[in-house]
Amino acid sequence: MVPLKPYLGAGTPPVSADEKEWIGRFRARTARAMGYFQIQGTKPQTLNYGLADSPAGLAGWITEKFQYRVKEGPGKLSLFPMDELLTNIMIYWVNNAHNSASWIYTAVTHEGGMELEARADGSADRIEVPTGFCLFPHDLVPAPPESWLQRAYNVRNLTVEADGGHFAAWEKPEELTRDIRSFFRDLQ
Repeated sequence: MVPLKPYLGAGTPPVSADEKEWIGRFRARTARAMGYFQIQGTKPQTLNYGLADSPAGLAGWITEKFQYRVKEGPGKLSLFPMDELLTNIMIYWVNNAHNSASWIYTAVTHEGGMELEARADGSADRIEVPTGFCLFPHDLVPAPPESWLQRAYNVRNLTVEADGGHFAAWEKPEELTRDIRSFFRDLQ
C-alpha cells in the first residue's frame, strides 16, 4: 500500500487528470472498506476488550479482512487454506496481538493522518530515502499513478502486478520476493 499522501498545497503542480481519476477510485474503494480503520482509530480499546474475550469474535474480525482484500471479494476464502487462516488467527489470539496491532490506526487518527506537509521553506515535504513499490490491484488502496508516487517519494522501483491483494507476502510470495530483490539489487 501507499502509506503517505503527498502535500498538495501552494507551490505544487496541479493534480493531473489521472490523479483525479485515481482519487475517485481510492475514495470509492475505501468508503466501503474502512470501517475497521474508523473503530480502531477512535475506539481501539473497546474493540480489543471484545476480541480478547471471544475467540469466535477475533476469528470473525480477522477473517473479514481476508474476504475484502483479495481478488475474489466478499464471502470468498479459497485463496488461503483454512488451516493457515486458523494459524494466523491463533497467533493473534495466544499473544493478544490484536490489541497492539490496532494502535497504529489510533496514532494515525490522533497525529493528523498520513499526509505530508509543507517544509519550512514552503516546498513540499518528500521522502528522499530510495523507495520501492510493488503494488497489487486487489489491495485495499488501488495502485496510484506513478506521478502521484513521485510527488511524495524518491521512487527507484515501481512494479504494478497483474494479480494479488493486501496479503501479498502470503498470496503472491514469489512475485513480492522477486520485486524486493530487484529493488535492493539496484541499490548496490
